[in-house]
Amino acid sequence: LLVGPRSRIRSIDELVGRRVGVGPDGSGAAVISQALLHGYFSPGDVHEVNATVPQTTSMLLAYAIDAAFTVSSVPNEDVKHMTEAGARLIPIRGPRVNRLRTVYPFFRSEIIPAGAYHGMDQPVDTLSVDVVLLARAGLDDAIVRRLTEGLFRMLPQLNAELPFLTGMAPERAPATPVPLHPGAALYYRERELRR
Repeated sequence: LLVGPRSRIRSIDELVGRRVGVGPDGSGAAVISQALLHGYFSPGDVHEVNATVPQTTSMLLAYAIDAAFTVSSVPNEDVKHMTEAGARLIPIRGPRVNRLRTVYPFFRSEIIPAGAYHGMDQPVDTLSVDVVLLARAGLDDAIVRRLTEGLFRMLPQLNAELPFLTGMAPERAPATPVPLHPGAALYYRERELRR
């Protein structure tokens, strides 16, 4: 969660009545941002603004919006640009966030380390969301098993090309908050047996 260079907002609670960039309508970023806002605030408390990342960046730095969510890996070039222009990261933490996580178990507490962005001399509490590959329940188990195996075999190359995957840990994959497809579960069981 970012606020503009001269903003006086210091916590997520201060978003009531504010204009908040959530991402392009229907995008993954918008869905995640809206889930957080709808779980945290009452309807109508926050004015959600749908815009692309470049539009959101421009609006935040021009004070056309009061805050903006970004859903990305750390570091992120757009966040780097905004913080170098004076934007600040706002912590996402507290009892209401903890309650939100019981409603949406795919949110995990995370820390953006100090120094990750310009002017950031302290770590910042935030939320993270796991990257999950979904398959239809009726998809053949053998196909899903091979797909899962192929994904983890290609992970080093994918990490080099898609930075948001660098945090993907095969050890944590079976702990996803959504039910595992039987084919994926088979791959994870076989992987454990090979250890």
